[in-house]
Amino acid sequence: MRLDARVVAVVDDGLPRPATPRRRVEQREDDGQHAGHDQDGPEGTVVDEVEVDGDDVEGEDQPQHEQHDSQSDVHEGTVPPKPPVIRVPSPPARAGWCPVCLVVREVLPRHTWGPSLLGEREMNIDDSFQNALDRFIGFLPNLIGFLVLLIIGFIVAKLVQVAVRKGLEMTGIDGHLERSSAHAYLSRALPGVGVARAVSLVVFWFVLVFFAVAAVTALEVRELTIFMNDVLAYLPNVLVAIAIFVIAALLSSGVATGVSRMMGDTPTGKIVATVLPAVVMVIAMFMILEQLQIAPEIVRIAFAATMGALALGLALAFGLGGRPVAQRVLEDAYAKGREEAERARYSRRAASRAADPTDPTGTATRRYDLPADPADPTDPAGAHTRRGPDEML
Repeated sequence: MRLDARVVAVVDDGLPRPATPRRRVEQREDDGQHAGHDQDGPEGTVVDEVEVDGDDVEGEDQPQHEQHDSQSDVHEGTVPPKPPVIRVPSPPARAGWCPVCLVVREVLPRHTWGPSLLGEREMNIDDSFQNALDRFIGFLPNLIGFLVLLIIGFIVAKLVQVAVRKGLEMTGIDGHLERSSAHAYLSRALPGVGVARAVSLVVFWFVLVFFAVAAVTALEVRELTIFMNDVLAYLPNVLVAIAIFVIAALLSSGVATGVSRMMGDTPTGKIVATVLPAVVMVIAMFMILEQLQIAPEIVRIAFAATMGALALGLALAFGLGGRPVAQRVLEDAYAKGREEAERARYSRRAASRAADPTDPTGTATRRYDLPADPADPTDPAGAHTRRGPDEML
């Protein structure tokens, strides 16, 4: 008896595949010996076609007893009916796949045929929208608290600004500064803005920043909270810098006024009254930059270089080639200063003599009309002993 079995490997995955040659296995039973040959069987040979997965047929070494069913007992000369087709499920194929996807699908293992590889993951829009809505609703109380604190802070800061400005205007600080030499520096630093308005504006922003920090903290946003805390920590430096500028302006005004009164309207007095306030403001500028922490190392180096250059220039001017000229200038300035001071003193005494009805003869201020003191070579008549009561002070 001879039994031929023909096995065809078919993969049912819905993809077009090129025709593959059928593998035919012949099994002969002749005197208890079996042999497989690739040839057509004689008439009456039973041929079974079984469709299996492509991975099940690997080569010629596959055992032949797995390729045959229980039809080995079919007698020679009879043709049995076609057996049922065994179909192994395969991953579904999608129309329009690119060749690369097909290759990847065939090469990689089946557990990697996922949507993440082939782009078949579908986003659930409803869930995403719901999550976003939940987050917004959860953040809404923080946003409302932020707006409420900001509005309250603006109102409070505005009220404090108005109160500070009215108080400074009542003191008349703008008028005092306008009549002083500090008005020139303040007008350059704050053009078109009075001192009262400038101070009130600084107070307004100071109060508003405090409320802004509290409002940002209510948002519970870590980055904004850190930033506002840094701003709040830097704000005292700004206030100290403003205070240094105002104090330096007032000090420079006082220095200029004092020099004018001491040295009069002399060339040296004019020079000193111009230079000293400028030096005070330059020092104040270095102090402000240092307080604001703006390139502190460079500020220190520049300040040291400026002061050193000024001292070196004065030393060279008065110690070397300019010593005779500087001596004459100082002598002339001193003489003129003394002359101006004596003239001013005489003018004041003459005015007081004319205004005093109890001294019609002017004996209280007759110092400049009498001879000099005999003890003094320049005052042989001893008139110094008869000075008026106003000169005794």
